[in-house]
Amino acid sequence: MITRFACTRPNALRLLSLFAALCALFQIASGCAFHNRVQTPRTSWEQILATTAINRALSQIEWPEADGKPVYVEVGPPGDVLDDLYLQRGIEIALASRGVQIARTPDAAKYRLTCLVGAIGLDISGRFIGLPGGSGSVLIPVAIPELPLYKNTLRRGVAKLEIHLVDLGTHQTVHRSGPVEGSAFRRSKTFFFVFESRDSDTTRLE
Repeated sequence: MITRFACTRPNALRLLSLFAALCALFQIASGCAFHNRVQTPRTSWEQILATTAINRALSQIEWPEADGKPVYVEVGPPGDVLDDLYLQRGIEIALASRGVQIARTPDAAKYRLTCLVGAIGLDISGRFIGLPGGSGSVLIPVAIPELPLYKNTLRRGVAKLEIHLVDLGTHQTVHRSGPVEGSAFRRSKTFFFVFESRDSDTTRLE
């Protein structure tokens, strides 16, 4: 005798719902680590972390004494265009405060100061345990917000720099400083969906 089992539509939907619930529970139980690359435009806090890292690296540089001679400043990649521009202006301000003339072209300069950028930018990493958000599906036709049982997010600005001062007449390096490193961080934690804590080694006013 052959027995046939009929799978009705309600039963199929219940099975699919159960499968989706099991997948969600597995996701919550396993958790995951994440590491993201930050793209512009950045939030205000992300901008502060990046610029603070640059400022802290520049504060460790031993600046040359150019005796009031004109110096042309250039910044070598890698780096975002805005980061490089901020870095270049920071170098020019540091030199000008020491009586150095800033030349806008190499032809008008006695020296060329090159800042080599080993690293500059912002990283985001952390750990997430919970149900990630989604844009909906056939079973759940509405967008689902992220529901973290625990989420730890670390944003870290980093800058690694070194400078070389070259006499454009002799093409000899007359001063070098670095490499030096600067960093700044901001960490946020979320517990049971709504409870949050934050800490940072910098402020918006630094």
